[in-house]
This record gives sequence, structure tokens and C-alpha cells, in this order.
Amino acid sequence: MTTIFCGLFVMLAAFEWLQTWIACFIDMALGGRTISPPPFGYFATRIAGGLAWLAVFSSALLFAIRLVNAPIFLWLESMPLLKIVVIISLIAAFMIASDRKIGTARICAHEIYGSGSKATTYQLGGCIALFAGLWLLTVHARP
Repeated sequence: MTTIFCGLFVMLAAFEWLQTWIACFIDMALGGRTISPPPFGYFATRIAGGLAWLAVFSSALLFAIRLVNAPIFLWLESMPLLKIVVIISLIAAFMIASDRKIGTARICAHEIYGSGSKATTYQLGGCIALFAGLWLLTVHARP
């Protein structure tokens, strides 16, 4: 199972790294060189952060449904004001973290691609091309 996740991690990082280099070559072919691809480590770190976020979220969900944690929920139920404070704090923390993540992604996209519109165009174009290629392979593979 570890090998599968490691392979998935490397494939996702390689896909994003390759997508940025393809965008760089397209940009050079169109007459400009405004895209500066970062090293592979940037994408590996970014994908690792995303996978860590998924691991934390799924661990929190698994922790919440365990019967061992029933006393915590009973304690929160006995104090309605504390329950409201905890829920509002969790929502605020999630919103602040999401806002910081989106802001950081915008800054990184602007630094890599030169502008927000180029970043959106190349990133969506890469995904659309990948899905179109996969669709063509599945249509072609049918008997």
C-alpha cells in the first residue's frame, strides 16, 4: 500500500512539473518567455502538503467516530456554550487556513506563469488535454 501511495505522489508531482515545462515551451513558441518553472522539489513539497492535509482530515474523521471519544462529546453536549465556541473556532481556523492556502496559490501561480490569466489558461488547458487523451484512449480501447 505504501508503494501505491508513493507512486501516486511521484506521478502527481511529475505531472504538475511536466505541465509547467510544457507551458513554458508553448510560451516560448508563442514569442514570450514569461514562465519560469520551479524545480521538481517545489511540486513534490506542494503535493506532499496536499496529501498531508488529506491525512489529517481523514484521521480527524476517524478519531471523531470512535466510541472511545464518547466522553468528549458528552462533555461538549453538557456545556452548550462551550460547544458553540468550539464549533465557531474550528470553522474560523478552517476558513483562515483556506484563505491563506488560496492566497499562496495565487502568488505562486503569478510568479511561475507571469499572470493570473496565463496560470488559469495553462493549468486548465493541461487538465483538459489530459482528460481528452484519457477519453480518446478509452474510446479507442473499446471492442
